[in-house]
Amino acid sequence: MEKHEENPLLSQYKLQIDQFKDRLRDVMGDESVRSFSKRCGISESVIRKYLKGSYPVMDKLPRIAEATGMSMGWLISGCESDCIAEASGQNQELPERLKILMKGREARQAAEDWQVSVSTLKACLDGSVPSLNIASRIASAEGISLEWLATGHGLMYQTDDGILPPKVQGINRETLTQSIEKIDSLCQKNALILDNRKKARIIALVYQMSLNPEKIDESVYFEIIKLAS
Repeated sequence: MEKHEENPLLSQYKLQIDQFKDRLRDVMGDESVRSFSKRCGISESVIRKYLKGSYPVMDKLPRIAEATGMSMGWLISGCESDCIAEASGQNQELPERLKILMKGREARQAAEDWQVSVSTLKACLDGSVPSLNIASRIASAEGISLEWLATGHGLMYQTDDGILPPKVQGINRETLTQSIEKIDSLCQKNALILDNRKKARIIALVYQMSLNPEKIDESVYFEIIKLAS
């Protein structure tokens, strides 16, 4: 695999992940490792590894978030968000999010672009849960939010300065209208029926993707609809 220069967003994500151990200590306070591990349903040895700086595996984060009442966004990056995940099924849609990011690429090409091994990517597509280290490589390569990749919540794309705005400041009505029309057209053309909740989520995702300057092929939008239907 060729060596690539590390992009600034990956450096930012690595710094945030490196500081996870400090955030974990903060939420533990004076509580013992044994007590905290029981409360989270995570083994003592794993908690001790995290406190020493090991990268957390993504399926452990919802348990910590649920046990402590802290948001997933804060655990991942140190920034507050509204996503307090339930421990069960949080990463159920990770393979779908990865397929969206692949944009029709074969696994080998996507793995090379994301600087991860093909076997690791294929395992994730089959349902294995990666560490935040792997997720950060994928997110930074695509210029997307690490929290979105890990949880499916929040804004998908980063802004130019690499920082996600806490709230959407305004809606581009023309882009939103085009997104709705695009989804309606594809559903009608392919005789697909979506319930209102799924359709709203797809429209929101397509809208965010449409705000990105990179041109997205129509086949990618159709793949999103198929995955959600």
